[in-house]
Amino acid sequence: TSPPSARCVWWRRLKHWFVSKTPACRGFFIAHPIPMITLSLLIKNEPAVTSAALRFAKASSDADARMHCVFFYGKGVLHATGPEKQFWSDWSRLVGARLVLCSASAETFGLIADDDFSVEGLGELIEAGLTSDKVVNFG
Repeated sequence: TSPPSARCVWWRRLKHWFVSKTPACRGFFIAHPIPMITLSLLIKNEPAVTSAALRFAKASSDADARMHCVFFYGKGVLHATGPEKQFWSDWSRLVGARLVLCSASAETFGLIADDDFSVEGLGELIEAGLTSDKVVNFG
């Protein structure tokens, strides 16, 4: 008889994960990984207006997407204050995303960098756009 892997070759042509039911191949997994998408978020308005960003972030935690960066611009830097700050801090630790405040906007609103939020320029937004597969805009 042919070896177990030879009998299971046709499984490799499928695009999903399968477990062979033949006794010789029991426990033999053939993986066809779906490429993980990398996302960055751009948040340009205060928390009251961009509550969809919070919902999107919560939903993306369970999705097959990797979060690269969240860039807060304009009034969006106000997410780094109040109860939203704790949400973003916990969320970024969970998914491994960087939280970046626009330097000019942070200066306008009197915000400074801390352990979770860094203050950087628009070059970081450009870098996030080049590094990520998609940038999702809120505000």
